[in-house]
Amino acid sequence: MNSAQHSIPALDAASASASSLLPIRVLSAVAILLVLFIIFAPQQSTDPGAMYSSHSTGAGGTRAIYDVLKRLGFTVERNEKPLSAEPDSNSIFLLFSPTQPLTTTEQSHLLTAVRRGTILVFTMGDDALADSLDFQTTMPADGFYTLGRTSVAGGNPQPPTVQDPRAIFQTAFPISVTVASTSKGSSQTFLWLEPRTGSKAAQLDSAQQAALVIGHRIGRGYAIAVAPAQIVINQAARDPRPAIAIVRAIQFASASTGQHPGSNKVVFDEYHHGFGTHADMVAAIERGLTQTPLGRVTLELVAAALILLLAFAVRPLAPVSAPPVSRRSPLEHVGALAYAYSQVNAKALGTTRLIHGLRRRHPFGLPRSLPDSDYMSAIRTRIPDVTTDVDEILAASSNRSSASSGTFATTGTAIANIERAIQK
Repeated sequence: MNSAQHSIPALDAASASASSLLPIRVLSAVAILLVLFIIFAPQQSTDPGAMYSSHSTGAGGTRAIYDVLKRLGFTVERNEKPLSAEPDSNSIFLLFSPTQPLTTTEQSHLLTAVRRGTILVFTMGDDALADSLDFQTTMPADGFYTLGRTSVAGGNPQPPTVQDPRAIFQTAFPISVTVASTSKGSSQTFLWLEPRTGSKAAQLDSAQQAALVIGHRIGRGYAIAVAPAQIVINQAARDPRPAIAIVRAIQFASASTGQHPGSNKVVFDEYHHGFGTHADMVAAIERGLTQTPLGRVTLELVAAALILLLAFAVRPLAPVSAPPVSRRSPLEHVGALAYAYSQVNAKALGTTRLIHGLRRRHPFGLPRSLPDSDYMSAIRTRIPDVTTDVDEILAASSNRSSASSGTFATTGTAIANIERAIQK
């Protein structure tokens, strides 16, 4: 007895676990997850006001440098395709803080292009790319720095007279990182930071100072690093020195690589800012489901499956089963109806029903609007042999018969005689 009692809970637990894995519940969960995934799947942004985009004229864009290089005679273009191949070795490629990181293959193509002659201007942010190009970022140790002189071929301009760092760039962005070259070869500093007056570092050569723009040769090409990235945005262009330093860096790199300054093609990378054709899983699924025969069939099957799931899914309220309706057999129904007619002396009503049945079976082409009495008179005229039966039926239908409801069989016999006469 005890073993039987212990086996019942085990069976209940097994049945409960089996019911939780019903196909209907599993398919319902999969359908819900699929809908949520499609709704919340990330998509590529093509906002023209994106940060560091040459399309943007806002404070965070780089349209100012784009227009400056174009006015200086450079052939300026925008790249809106992935770097599936190496950029042109006779070009200047600008990569400013891409919102979509470069893949390993794209970095490989870019590094190979630099070694073959491409001039790369990039902002520090991708540690793998910066390390491959022999650059590193450092944090200033003496607090705020002021901008110092720009060091370019042909001499340095006069140092700025403003020494308060907040009066130059601190209102626009904090100078929190600088860039340094780890290359064993010679590097050229184009824009560097000058410490506060009295610091021992102020006596160092410009190439040893903390730099904002610095570059060096790599193979036959040239790499120019910019840090922090904010000095390339339009807001920073209110002070012209960062833009001047970048332009002079490009000119210096062009000359050092044997390319004539101004004859090169300048390419701004826009693909990694969201422009151009990108892989969009949601759009691909939509096209596959709506523009291909197999996809449309799949969509119809999914819709049918969802309707089936809706029909069989768990309902918030349990359905109420309808009680079965007890019905009489045909013979019982006839007997009950006859008894009811006899109780209320409904001989006229019963006779009218019999006449209607006779008219339905033998209309004689007469209109339905014709009264029953005229219909029976038409039968008397056509078949004189049933005159007595017609008179019996007319009398019963008008309650003019003195017979009781118990003699209703006489009326039925009259109807049968008329129908036999019609069929002859």
